[in-house]
Amino acid sequence: MSEFPEKRTRKNVSLAAVFAVMRADFRETVVQDALQAKAPRNLRDPLNTAIRARVKINGFRDASKAHPTQLLEPVLHEMELANGKLAGAALRVWEHSHAELRDHVTAYLEAAAVAPIGLDFKNGKFKAGWPTGERERHREAVAGQHPDLDQEEVGLMLCLVAGRSPFSQDFSIALNSEVFARFISVLGDLPPTAPDWNEADAFRVAVGELAALKAKDRINDQTRAVERAIEHIRENHKEDVKYLGLEVGFWFNNVKARQDLAPKAMRFLGKLQEELDAYGPIRPQGASLEEEKRRALRRAEHEAAILGIANEWEALAATPPPKPAAEACEESAVHSMDTSPGSPRRRADDGSKLEALKSELSDVKALHKEETDGFRFENNQLSSEISDLKKQLNESRTSESYWRDLYVAEKGRRETEGGEEADAATVKEAVDRAKDVFDAELVVALNSKSNTAKPFEKPQEVLHALHWLATEFRRQRLNPGSSPDFNLAIKEACPGWFYKAHQTQTTKGMFSEWYKTTVNGKTYDLSNHIGKGNSFDPVSTIRIAFAWDEQTEQVVVGFIGPHQRNRQS
Repeated sequence: MSEFPEKRTRKNVSLAAVFAVMRADFRETVVQDALQAKAPRNLRDPLNTAIRARVKINGFRDASKAHPTQLLEPVLHEMELANGKLAGAALRVWEHSHAELRDHVTAYLEAAAVAPIGLDFKNGKFKAGWPTGERERHREAVAGQHPDLDQEEVGLMLCLVAGRSPFSQDFSIALNSEVFARFISVLGDLPPTAPDWNEADAFRVAVGELAALKAKDRINDQTRAVERAIEHIRENHKEDVKYLGLEVGFWFNNVKARQDLAPKAMRFLGKLQEELDAYGPIRPQGASLEEEKRRALRRAEHEAAILGIANEWEALAATPPPKPAAEACEESAVHSMDTSPGSPRRRADDGSKLEALKSELSDVKALHKEETDGFRFENNQLSSEISDLKKQLNESRTSESYWRDLYVAEKGRRETEGGEEADAATVKEAVDRAKDVFDAELVVALNSKSNTAKPFEKPQEVLHALHWLATEFRRQRLNPGSSPDFNLAIKEACPGWFYKAHQTQTTKGMFSEWYKTTVNGKTYDLSNHIGKGNSFDPVSTIRIAFAWDEQTEQVVVGFIGPHQRNRQS
């Protein structure tokens, strides 16, 4: 048991505090495990509720239904904002998924006579904290008993089972730095009568000046690192950057004007470098038709990703710089409180005025922090949404040229001086051509209710729509981290067409033969459909119903005709 009294430990800390002391990679692992783990309803429902309350994902009314890869970054962002309720719900699922580790830690704490303190999941808070050094001592002891266990996981489980936050002293700012945390711990143990406290204000000024100097050095280093990264991209991907129309030199201009962007620029440049490294070897045309077919799809994916990174950077660079009003206020107040030996304020007996000024400064800082945190959060959300919309729009606009060029490249039907291939004359001909071109991407297994003999007036558009399914739709489905707007994408690629993903269970139950098809003994639900026209006139209206097979990574087309049957038809 600890020799420190319980009143000295940190209380009412957000459950998200444990994420502040984790390594970045472990933080991601914990959230991924929680989002992907199978858990009973009493644990999964609170997590879904917490996600719905704060997380927004494009394309989902209920964000909890998004794929875990789509939820990872937004949930991690909520941890940075100290969302205790979401953190608590995620940590309960994580704890449940590591039952064996939990049992080891529980047995150890019982033997060490460390009584558990219940966590406040309702408010997302810890009720107490570990005394200084206690969590590390217990973690080393558990490691001694079970050397095969991961030390980060043991440290987290100790907090959850014991019900104690990883922080000790009751200070308002959680410190990730072990150096600073130890230093604060030493200061916390100094008695109030210690003569060191006579120099506290001078010490605060010295630390502030040193921090400002180190911050300037750090930003200069980061700015130079950005310049080196851009120069590396220019040297190694000169032709690729020129081909894509990227002006990475402007990135450095952005950073010189806004040095606060330097750390973020390095992350963006790192992602850009990875994409360009993968894109460079496949940008030239393939040596064979089959090779070009494979390259074209991969080329389209990397080009969309690269342009998306550029769009995200433009949106970030357009955001207003942070306002240092709080820092300026603090600096002004510090200079007004000169306590150096011999100064008038040091000699004057003005303690009461000094305390009042400190209190007023604290109130102003707290109010400003609350307001700026709220504005920053809203601004980040808006910037993220704008970036996502720009990325989706850009991908949709560029995808049309990709899949059209892909069709030509795969069949070797490029235009010549003598003319070009004739349009499909019938819907059946359009279907046959698509089957021929995309035999690996499309499975056409039309059910008994299909009718390709209907006189749809623009059969070439059917061919284009099937190409869209085999290329752009399939590409997006192969990228589980994306949240595409398929209705927008089909409208961009095939003007006048639309996409719908659902049909009511009642309709499908009443007319099941219209909404199912079977391939090799496997039955597919044909709820997804694209089409054109809103009437029942077969000349101007057509529907293509299909399913996505996750295992074979193919689009299964099961119905083509004027309309699938429903309760209104």
